[in-house]
Amino acid sequence: MKQAIRLVAVLAAAACALASLAQGKDPAEVLKDIAALRTKRASEAREANKPLDVNGLNAEIKAMALEATAGVDPAKVDAAQAYDWAQVFSYAGKHKETCDLCAKFVASNPAPERKFSAQMLMLTSCNELGEGEMILMALPDVVLPNWSASQQLLRATLSQYAGTILVDKGLDAALKAIDDVASRVQYESPEDYANRVFAATKARNPKNPDGTPQTDEQIRATLLTQGKGINDSLKFSVVSKKASLLSEGGRKSTAVALLDSYIAEVGADSAYGKRASTTRTQLTIVGAVAPELVYDRKIGEFPGLQAWRGKVVIVDFTAHW
Repeated sequence: MKQAIRLVAVLAAAACALASLAQGKDPAEVLKDIAALRTKRASEAREANKPLDVNGLNAEIKAMALEATAGVDPAKVDAAQAYDWAQVFSYAGKHKETCDLCAKFVASNPAPERKFSAQMLMLTSCNELGEGEMILMALPDVVLPNWSASQQLLRATLSQYAGTILVDKGLDAALKAIDDVASRVQYESPEDYANRVFAATKARNPKNPDGTPQTDEQIRATLLTQGKGINDSLKFSVVSKKASLLSEGGRKSTAVALLDSYIAEVGADSAYGKRASTTRTQLTIVGAVAPELVYDRKIGEFPGLQAWRGKVVIVDFTAHW
């Protein structure tokens, strides 16, 4: 009887081992191999004084990932390894499996930073699949452990997710997604930014135009300006993206009103007020009455645009150089 029990235990252990082998390599080891390949190819490119063949490298990485994921059933992957496997599946271009693995990992209640990374990978895979509705469902649940994560989510929404949502669910859904994510963004204060990067900036020994080293006060003043500029840039990118979507969706007047409101808020003479004014001009110039041309010299007969009102006129701007 004892021998029978012992035999059953041995067979069970062997079955577990075979199942483990069937699931492929340790995903953490696969990721290390991929990182090592990146380093190797970058080093080879530097030594050969040639640009890195990014497409070739990506093809190699995909081949490695496809080999590693062969025979791996996402449903049988342990939750503790689900995020590592999700990254490997993502490299392999298997985005449906990537989403499933990320969802399993997120459900295991990992640390906020790891949860955020998994949720971002899941959103990226949903985007690759063109699943705008899934993105809309997932966005509100994304955990934002810090200000940097919140800004990363907003940038990805503006550059990737909003476009997919637009195609899948329409303009209003895309605009709402942008507004919802923008409302959750945390901004690092210019003071905190200056404190965070002051030591590294000072170590670079920045100089004044006359070649003299900058004082601590000068460095800090520059960093405060940079910190404010970073926040202003992100806020403008939200307005710019929404204006672009509105204009392309046939709501040009609403886009112009949005830009006018933003310009009034930040000031027409501010850096981003001027950029918003340029965007406004680009949206409204088509169909507007052409202004008269002011010139010092001319070649041939040119009575001025006023004499040609109502006719099709092609104006070719050039320069002698």
